[in-house]
Amino acid sequence: MVESRFSSSEKLSELIIEAGKEVLIRLDETQDKPTSMLWTDSMGDEWRLIIASISIREAGFNRDIVADRITKVMKSVDASLNIPFALTGPSSKFLHALSFIISTGPNDILPPAMVRNNFINGFNTGKNYVYRLSIQ
Repeated sequence: MVESRFSSSEKLSELIIEAGKEVLIRLDETQDKPTSMLWTDSMGDEWRLIIASISIREAGFNRDIVADRITKVMKSVDASLNIPFALTGPSSKFLHALSFIISTGPNDILPPAMVRNNFINGFNTGKNYVYRLSIQ
């Protein structure tokens, strides 16, 4: 099994980057379609996959149910992957800050694009691999 902690001092492997892209492609076919999805190390000392979705801000939202659905999609990509991820609404402060540097349409998927160590309105965005960034 792939370790679920990815140290931010290490570069993400191409395997993990491609797995993230495949997760996005598969999530696009679900009710939890991401408005934004990216890897970031800005949340501490490890890489985390940030997934923003409109379903997260809907009335009656249950984070555990959405997380379980996303985990099942991740396991369908590769059963051995244990990807650390965080859920957020589609217009979080972090995503809004990053959108000053890079943004996409709501259906676009980037190769992904590397965005690193920018300060926006006093906010350090850290290192990021952006697949999609669409503020809604």
